Amino acid sequence: MTFLFVAVTFLWGVSSLLVVAIQTRSVKTIFLKKPSILIGDFFILPTISGIIGNSTKNIEDLFVNSSTWLILLLSLTLTFISAFRNRLTHPLWMPHLLFYWFMAFIILAFLLRFEFNLSWWLALIGIILHQSLGILFPKKFPSIKNEK
Repeated sequence: MTFLFVAVTFLWGVSSLLVVAIQTRSVKTIFLKKPSILIGDFFILPTISGIIGNSTKNIEDLFVNSSTWLILLLSLTLTFISAFRNRLTHPLWMPHLLFYWFMAFIILAFLLRFEFNLSWWLALIGIILHQSLGILFPKKFPSIKNEK
């Protein structure tokens, strides 16, 4: 399951950004100018998902929590906040926003189990590192004009 988590996270994250980069002719801007995307989205997030996948026996374990619907709603709220803050409201951003929602849900569901083992701490440190990269090297996404 670990490899599946890593592969899905990497391929979905990279391909959803690649679609936008190709459509806006900004591959260099999105992928190479800001280390927060290159390091965070291509290395840290897949590593975190691998840690979660390795420590989760069944995918159903993430849905056992009685507050699964609350976690889904919280992760959706975080996705909307990020989308509007970064002006990612064009339909071209939808695959990446779905990826963001998926990752936010998986990470919150895992961390909110409060199993203070090595995997839990590594996932928490990874998220803090990923968010810190976004602060140190702010992401600048290309604006997409709505065509009429």
